[in-house]
Amino acid sequence: MTALQLLPSVMSRTAWTSAQALRARARMSLVWQRYLRECHGLWAVELSSESLNRDNLRIPHVYHFGESFLAQASAWPIQPLSLDLVIWRVAANDIAELPAVLAQMGASLGPSARILIWIESPLLNSWCQIGMPLCSGHDWVLCQSAWGDARPVSLFPELVASKWSAAWQQWLPFGAEWSVQLWQRETICPNTPRLKRRAKKSTSTTLGWQPQSTIDHSAK
Repeated sequence: MTALQLLPSVMSRTAWTSAQALRARARMSLVWQRYLRECHGLWAVELSSESLNRDNLRIPHVYHFGESFLAQASAWPIQPLSLDLVIWRVAANDIAELPAVLAQMGASLGPSARILIWIESPLLNSWCQIGMPLCSGHDWVLCQSAWGDARPVSLFPELVASKWSAAWQQWLPFGAEWSVQLWQRETICPNTPRLKRRAKKSTSTTLGWQPQSTIDHSAK
């Protein structure tokens, strides 16, 4: 095998083969299910063209948008502080309108709400450059993130995946090919030692999970 034949295996692909897609989705699903265990409350909205596996989701009411955010903008629940969770498989149309999407999302999230995001190549680099800074600008904290690829021998074992970052992805765009990220709206989020210390000093009562709404958003 020549160097030219090896090159495609280390480059970030714009489209996976079926074998690569199955491999990547299997790895992503493991992380997805692990993060779902940390999502609970009363009401969630799912933004994706196809429903993602929600086996470990502890939220009784999930309103699924059949298409991306933009395709169902009129159905978006705009009541302030009404959501415990947004499940989001980022689409190309969402990338094009990230400021509007995240602003509308932020207006609907409760104070302890979370955003669980599934993002794949070729959208991953744009998400790192545009989406993640916007999330931080809304005072959302990145609780957990995992990064990976579709290669037969993954370059992202657990230790590497837990330490990868958007900054590295921007400098090494051929690195990760997918990411699963769990964000929380709280500025003080008790998921790291530094933030735990700050949380102990805070008198806020919104750090724990609290149901945000019982509104039936699907009612017309």
